[in-house]
Amino acid sequence: MPIKKNALTGHLLDDKGISVYKIISIVGLLALAFILILPQAMDIQRRENAEQCVNNMREIYDAVSRYMNERDEHFSGDTQDLHRTGHLRRAIYVCPSGTPESHYYIEGNKDTREIIVRCPLHLEDPDEYPGHILPDSN
Repeated sequence: MPIKKNALTGHLLDDKGISVYKIISIVGLLALAFILILPQAMDIQRRENAEQCVNNMREIYDAVSRYMNERDEHFSGDTQDLHRTGHLRRAIYVCPSGTPESHYYIEGNKDTREIIVRCPLHLEDPDEYPGHILPDSN
């Protein structure tokens, strides 16, 4: 696309008469908008991950409760044990903000009825992952 100069204003124009300065301004504004929107989009993803993490922990908490009610014994194990006994629909539950090795800490005491389900990321860094906590779990 050849660029020419407007005889009256001296501005550089393309074939359609659009100033190169206008194009640069539009590209700059789009880049600025992208830079301003990106952190908000990242925050939305973090909130969705925290929400999914809490949902996972609720599901595990309920499974441990059913396990202890049916077997009348303490629970000390992982999600694979709960899956194997028919209390969870999936064998592997990991925090969506973590890695495939980010397995939940799970414990159930039949005598006190205390059930603990904790996110491994929240255990490592509570300030970085404040939303990764189950209110019902101690």
